[in-house]
Amino acid sequence: YEITTRLVGSEMCIRDSPITLQPQVEIDSELFFSNITPAFRRDLNRFQPFGPGNPAPVFVTRGVVSHGETKLVGADCEHLRMDLMQRQKPNTTIQTIAFQQPTHYEWIRAGHPIDVCYQIVENHYRGSVSVQLRIKDIKPLRGKQ
Repeated sequence: YEITTRLVGSEMCIRDSPITLQPQVEIDSELFFSNITPAFRRDLNRFQPFGPGNPAPVFVTRGVVSHGETKLVGADCEHLRMDLMQRQKPNTTIQTIAFQQPTHYEWIRAGHPIDVCYQIVENHYRGSVSVQLRIKDIKPLRGKQ
């Protein structure tokens, strides 16, 4: 058991039970993939430079599915690279990378829906530049297939 303490007014409460701390991701706005246009990215870039005092915005898109390639990458297969599609007209597909998040690989590869929160980044690879979502968290939508 883990002993945790917290101050409540002038009293201290001690809790003698197992707890699991789950990191929270602060989401700035919900966004449809179809809204990630060149004009939107230009507007977003006006808020740069992003860093400690000015974090890049985090968006959420709900009910997306794998469309095309989903694979584990990295020396230890610790990263998840996916093409995700939002099943809402227009059916927009976008490339994503989820660093250190291989957990939901089988679920996503099977075509089951997920919610994702992410930052929008430019991927520079072998002389080519493309839009990519850097996934911060993945939530499987169990029971909604």
